Formats: sequence, structure tokens, C-alpha cells
Amino acid sequence: MEFCKTLPTNGFAVQPLASMAAWDYGHADILELRYEDVIVRPYESLLQIFSHLGALADQEFGFFEAARHLRRVFVARGLGRRWTGPAQVPSWNLLATVYDNRFDKQAQGRALGVEDRQSHYRKGVAGDWRNHFRPVHKEYFKENFGDIVVCLGYEETNDW
Repeated sequence: MEFCKTLPTNGFAVQPLASMAAWDYGHADILELRYEDVIVRPYESLLQIFSHLGALADQEFGFFEAARHLRRVFVARGLGRRWTGPAQVPSWNLLATVYDNRFDKQAQGRALGVEDRQSHYRKGVAGDWRNHFRPVHKEYFKENFGDIVVCLGYEETNDW
């Protein structure tokens, strides 16, 4: 669990859990996302994310969108200048991408809740960390990260 204290990011040690505890979740520019909500409502969650970022466009697929798509194909194959992408993504495109990357497809047909410890897509359910936290993990976590689990609403008290 030592790796949780600081994670090297671009050569800098960051403290992700300490940073999360310090965020002002009430600030209008911060969109709080919880894994357990995203996996239950992936379509709504991604629409909410893109809308929050001002990157959601509700427009019909037209000539310009087709041209942008072709440009992406050319750039991906090294046939065009670097493409910077549209400022917004149509909701139908975003929803299709979510569908194409759903858990059962990424897990090669395995349903949510069916565990494969060898897969990056291990189980796909929220809260399973509780099944893997042993007393030694809890002690280490509490000692190093304080009451962040309570602050973020995952437990009622520090007696977890």
C-alpha cells in the first residue's frame, strides 16, 4: 500500500488521496464523480462530464461532422496535419463510444460482478475493495490517510 502515499506523475510525487480530501467539492468548476455511480449509469455520467466541460453538442450529424471524422481517419493513418478535434462532441457520438467500451465487451463477454483476477477489468462492481482490505490494510490506510474515507462519504465513522 506504500504506493498510495505518493504516485510519480510526470516526474513529480503527488498525493492523490490527500489532494482529494482537500478539494472544495462545492465549487462550480469541480464535478464530483464516483466510480459506483459511473458504472451504474455510464451513459448519463459521460453526458454529465462532457456537459460540465462545455464539450457536449446536441446537433445533427452533418457535412462538417463527416469532414471532421474523415480528417480524424487521415490523421490516425499519418496522412494529414495534426488534428486538434472539434470543440464539442455530439451526444450520439459520445453515447456510441460508451456503448462500444462497455464492461462486458472489454471483459470479453464476462458480466458485471463475475470476477477475473487476471483481467484489468477484474469485476466491474463498486465497493469490492471492502472484500480485499484486511486489518493490516485498514490500519495502514487510517494511519496514512486519516479520515478521508469518512470525508468522502464511503463510511459513517472511523470505526470501519
